[in-house]
Amino acid sequence: MPEELGFEEALAQLENIVRSLESETLTLEDALNRYQEGLKLLGLCRRRLKEAEGRLRILQEDLEEEGDII
Repeated sequence: MPEELGFEEALAQLENIVRSLESETLTLEDALNRYQEGLKLLGLCRRRLKEAEGRLRILQEDLEEEGDII
């Protein structure tokens, strides 16, 4: 299931889907299915990045509160 994937795994799968859509001769139905899976993976990647961004923001705020950042 895509939600269980980490960012790197999801990105690798998304890249594979893009390559297959660009290079393989797929039926319309197969292409639509791969595109749909790609959209799910893209959403997962965006969520993972947003989570990482939030964690970085918290770390930065903690350091600023301690006066460790100029």
